[in-house]
Amino acid sequence: MFQIFILSILEVRVHGMDSFVAYCINKSMIWYDHTIGDYYLDKSFTGRNLNELWKEDLVVFNSITDMSHLILDNEEHMQVMFKLGIAKNSSDYDTRHYELLHYAYQVLFINTDVFMATLDQWRPQFRKHRIGVQFRTGGKLANTREGAGYLDLGDIPLCVKTIREYCQMMNYTMDVVTIHVSTDSDDVLKVFQREFVDSVFIPPFHSVSHTSFVMSRKRFEGYYSALIDIALLRECEYLILTSWSSFGWASGMQMKEWNGVYLLHGQPNVKKVVHLIL
Repeated sequence: MFQIFILSILEVRVHGMDSFVAYCINKSMIWYDHTIGDYYLDKSFTGRNLNELWKEDLVVFNSITDMSHLILDNEEHMQVMFKLGIAKNSSDYDTRHYELLHYAYQVLFINTDVFMATLDQWRPQFRKHRIGVQFRTGGKLANTREGAGYLDLGDIPLCVKTIREYCQMMNYTMDVVTIHVSTDSDDVLKVFQREFVDSVFIPPFHSVSHTSFVMSRKRFEGYYSALIDIALLRECEYLILTSWSSFGWASGMQMKEWNGVYLLHGQPNVKKVVHLIL
């Protein structure tokens, strides 16, 4: 399993990169969610099934995630991870698990120069400090209604309070802060824009769809916007994520060093975690 873990990474980075880039829509990558059944076996979006993607050396990340425990439970494999500097010998089991996944996400979630050039054209608008909010509602509040519910408008005050407390702790005034809001609800976005006037950055022509692009008629637009959101969130110095959202988890896992909290529906306080292995 260790060999598969390493070879899968190398295959994307070396042997499969040309075909991977050639396939990826608008030359952006990578498939971000581990629940592939709804997203990628659905030909109405990709036009192709999972077996065809495997033939082109695309690595669907859930297979790597599932292997991480097998690596952790094998002392010989872990010794190699220690030697490579991927995991630290002094870490506890959960921290080692985070270290393996964090490394894999840094390697596998890459964007091409063409994709990053889109972000680069917006950078002059970004202020010195950037805070990311991933606020997923689901349910009836989402632009594209779905069965699962996460947060609602009643959870926004705690999120706003958390942003203000972080800025106060860091001695930031709002004129030096840009807030990236990733959400599936126009109603949520409007509240943040009222609370933080002129500080919320939304990419031009951005579709507020979050992970719900699966249920949207504008699938390409939603998919592209989701990738943009991930790219913006991972660059932030501080993240506020929706608990139990794999989209937020994947975004946080790509930060160079995790720094953030989780929002839980109906709870009076945010959840602080040392790392993203809950």
